[in-house]
Amino acid sequence: MSRKALAAVSAFDTNGYGADAEMVALAARNGVCMVETPVTVRYQGLKKTSKKAPLSHGGELMKDVVRLMIEERPLLYLGLPGLVFLLFGFLLTAYQALMFNVTQFFSVHVMIVVFGLATVGFTLIVASLILYSLKMLKDKIADLKKS
Repeated sequence: MSRKALAAVSAFDTNGYGADAEMVALAARNGVCMVETPVTVRYQGLKKTSKKAPLSHGGELMKDVVRLMIEERPLLYLGLPGLVFLLFGFLLTAYQALMFNVTQFFSVHVMIVVFGLATVGFTLIVASLILYSLKMLKDKIADLKKS
């Protein structure tokens, strides 16, 4: 590993099995060229070669990858789903208004779903905007430290 690569990947925050995923993300973000090298490992004389069960290990890795995705692009991974939730809520509201016009029947169940969709959508959009602002501030601070 070159000094540039080592400097790029040594700033990871993750503890545990997700550290390698964050190191790859840091390397890619900093323009470090990566090459995958296959390695064969054979454990001899060991009954148990892993410290974690496959489900908990996979869950931890997925949690770290999702966290990295959201930290890197919060508007895409939180804001866009939030807009989709709001759109579905709007469409259900329009459907409910149309059905009420035709049948004079108001469905409380549909409106509860609309309220849930709107709440989740609005929360995701606000969270994405906050995280995006924090990311921009973090990038600005990092740029100021470099210069």
